[in-house]
Amino acid sequence: QDQQLLEAIAHLVVTALEKVRFLEEKHEKDLLDRQLNDARDIQMSLMPKSFGDLPASIEIFGKSLPARQIGGDFFDIVNLDDGRILLALGDVSGKGMPAAILMAVSRMILRQVVQDTTELTEILEKVNQKLSKELDSYHFVTLQIVAIDPRTGMAEMSSAGHGPLMVRLSETTRLIETKGGPPLGIPGLSGVYDKQSFSMHPGDCLIMFTDGLSEEHSANREMFGSERIEKFLNEFSQLPARQITENMIQEATRWRGNQEAHDDLTLLSMKFKETGT
Repeated sequence: QDQQLLEAIAHLVVTALEKVRFLEEKHEKDLLDRQLNDARDIQMSLMPKSFGDLPASIEIFGKSLPARQIGGDFFDIVNLDDGRILLALGDVSGKGMPAAILMAVSRMILRQVVQDTTELTEILEKVNQKLSKELDSYHFVTLQIVAIDPRTGMAEMSSAGHGPLMVRLSETTRLIETKGGPPLGIPGLSGVYDKQSFSMHPGDCLIMFTDGLSEEHSANREMFGSERIEKFLNEFSQLPARQITENMIQEATRWRGNQEAHDDLTLLSMKFKETGT
């Protein structure tokens, strides 16, 4: 009887200890979740949320969905000293908190650099010089930038390892490509970035996106792919910029189904309109 009593007491003690440990772990998890949610709110606050303060000829809307609570994608819109509007979209290698920190650093450096120059290739080169001092050899940042004159529609694109720009000009969808250019974060580079000019007319549009869109997988591991993005851009091109972005993300989410997102997904759409419309 004594043995049975001791075993019963021991069982109660073990159960109590397990409950305490569970509550401690739950408290730590809840605390971590709150901290990550706060970090996500701070990260999202760094990206434009209002797209109304733009010239009448420019309509822009962007959205970013981290694969985890926080991610490494970012986009930005900056007024350049020469009167043009700069659109920037970047993708930091990795995920989670380290990528989010590098994202904030990259955005800060970009905004510093555009105070000194409006030349796209110089912007990328100067950002690379500053960013390479902050990154280790395991991290890098791809960045695509577009500058457009809201009065004339004349535009330029330059890319640091981010690939071509998808545009719809005169009811034809095509890619604007440069000769290349490595990602940012590599020290000692000079004269390696290129730019490509193009002209936009009323009704034309463009989209900038990270590989979280093009490389989104379906349940059978098929990628969303650039051809599907082009198909939907053709379909959505007459819609406002907000709807282009929202619809494209909705299609990618539908393609993924119930699976977890494998990467951060960010998309920025811009439409060029008649002045005053």
